[in-house]
Order: sequence, then structure tokens, then C-alpha cells
Amino acid sequence: MARLTRKELKTDRFAEGVGAAVGGVLDHKKEVTRYGIIAAVVVVLIVGGLTWYRTQAKQRRADFDVLLRTMEAPIAPPGQSGGVSYATEADKEKAVNEALEAFSKEHSGTNEDALAHYFLASNAVEDGNLEKALSDVEVAIKNGDSDTAAVARFLKGNILASQGKSDEAEKIYRDLLNASSGYMTKGEVTIALAKLIGKKNPDEAIKLLEPMRLAEGSTQRIVSQAIEEIRSSSKN
Repeated sequence: MARLTRKELKTDRFAEGVGAAVGGVLDHKKEVTRYGIIAAVVVVLIVGGLTWYRTQAKQRRADFDVLLRTMEAPIAPPGQSGGVSYATEADKEKAVNEALEAFSKEHSGTNEDALAHYFLASNAVEDGNLEKALSDVEVAIKNGDSDTAAVARFLKGNILASQGKSDEAEKIYRDLLNASSGYMTKGEVTIALAKLIGKKNPDEAIKLLEPMRLAEGSTQRIVSQAIEEIRSSSKN
């Protein structure tokens, strides 16, 4: 398989927001005053814990919004954009990486932390530092919810494929195709898998792609081009 370009390595699909559920049931009887006091303390602790949790979640979302605004800031002369801007692409990249690292330290272990590491991995891919990208993407897979982890695993598969580790990449792609995550589209994974196995198993690769030839928009063009490339490479 030909090595993937940096653009092909990345995917701009990522999970946003926080999914969290907290539940608890308190069942107590005030048979005696002592147990009534204990129950009251338990209520205070639970309510206090929920308040703390919700505050933390709210703060994470706010911090994540700030992080996204940093990432979306334009390249423009100071004062021209009317908001945060950076004079050069290098200045912005430095600011974004610093913001990502700071966010990750502050909110370690959360889904937002996973998203931050996904972005760090994507930036590392842009810089050609695939080992760092793999390190960051592993954190995204470990800490992310099912959707975030799926997108991170797809990026990991792309990185491994670009390194010539086809068997590892193939396993990731096939696992993703069999997974139930609704965020990572089957089409993206199918095309990646077909391109990966096209040289060694062109018949299966084309069979995977054929049902997508009738898709609308750019997918049809991408699929048709992939099929032609597979057929051409199998003749060589």
C-alpha cells in the first residue's frame, strides 16, 4: 500500500461535548435520632457531590469552548479580526498546542481530555511526528467515550497504515466496521480498509466498495477513484 499523506491520515470528524450520567438513590428511615442525623449527613454529601460534579462538568465545557475558539482563531494582523488572532501559522500552532497541553493537565481522564489528545495527535500528524501522534491517540482511545474512541482508533489505523503496519491497521478497520458507534461512518472506514488491502486482495477490496458507487456527492467520486487505483495496482 502507498504511504498515506498527512491529509489522508487525519479525519475532521470528532465527538464534541460531554456525556455524563449521575444517579443515586437514598433510602433511609428515621427510626431513631442517630440514624436520622446520619441520613441527613449522607444527603448533604450526595447533594454536595452532585453539585461539585456538575460544577466541574460545566467548567470543563467552558474551558473546552475556549480551547475551540483558540483553534478557530484566524491568521491576521493584530486587531484586524476583531477578536483573538495570530500573526503567523507558527504562532497559532504554538498557542494551540500549549492550550491543548494545559487543558489536558487540568481535565485529565475526562472525555474532553480525550478530545484534546485527539487534537494533539492530529497536530503531531501535521508535523510528521507519528510516534507522538500514536502516544496521544492512545490517551484519546483510553479516556474517550465510545464515539471519541472510535474516531481516535480510526486515526490510529491511518497512522499505522502509513507506517507500513498493515496487519495492525487492518484489524482496527475491521473492528470499527463491526462496532456499533454511530459517529464514525462506515463509509470512511470501508474506503480506508479497501485501500489498505487492495494490493493483496483486490477482489475483496472492490467488493467492499461496489455498494458505495451509487452514493451521492464526493463519496461516489472517491469510491470510483479508489476502485480504479486498486484495479490498476493489482495489474502491476
